[in-house]
Amino acid sequence: MAMSENEPSPIIVCCASEIEIKPLLKNHKFAFQSHGAPFPLAVHTGSCESEKILLLITGIGKAASLQSGWWIIQQNPKLILNLGYAGGLKSSLKFGDFIFPSEIKIRSGEKMICNNGADFPALKSSGTLLTSETIIQTKEEKTSLSSSADAVDMEAYYLGLAAQSLHIPFYCVKIISDDAAENFPIDLSKTIVNGRVDPMKVMAAAVKKISGILFLIKFNLRSSNLSKNLCGFVFSDGAVFKC
Repeated sequence: MAMSENEPSPIIVCCASEIEIKPLLKNHKFAFQSHGAPFPLAVHTGSCESEKILLLITGIGKAASLQSGWWIIQQNPKLILNLGYAGGLKSSLKFGDFIFPSEIKIRSGEKMICNNGADFPALKSSGTLLTSETIIQTKEEKTSLSSSADAVDMEAYYLGLAAQSLHIPFYCVKIISDDAAENFPIDLSKTIVNGRVDPMKVMAAAVKKISGILFLIKFNLRSSNLSKNLCGFVFSDGAVFKC
């Protein structure tokens, strides 16, 4: 699925997993239609007023994001908006808070600017987002990274590379899914296969201890509310799109 020369340039909206934007897919206002693709994992086409929107599920982590980035480049978008969950590294960021980073970096030191406000003035950007190649699972890990960033994800920097290559704006809106004091009682890194969370692996890891089962129940409840708040903020409240 590549753009033809006569089609208007779309706005690319991308996130790592479908759970992050599930409420948006159910919103009839956008009339999203689903298309199959190897990477991104899923493509949904829709519209917002006169704008064509390509909503992508990129997959989790560096490899999936880079592969999805190559696909994005072929669409010749006018801008890229990355939405999703992030872990808080600073104690000031609580569960459900939003972050619009002005800078995204990786551990080796490379960084990029995002959220310059030209297209979405309501996004008053500040702070730094760290894109990690591994899941940051313990409060000790979060503390060790807190001096270099405010929050952490696994995709934004690599998706931003696609925007850089096209010289187009890159925006990032993240909602905090776990704060700096929170530990994951199960090793989530072992549950991701080809950019997707494998439900069977999650269940197998969770049932080994009570804390894992409680965490899984809590996460499922949390994710539903997080996604509603994220999609509501971006698309329903008019903070980014007024549709």
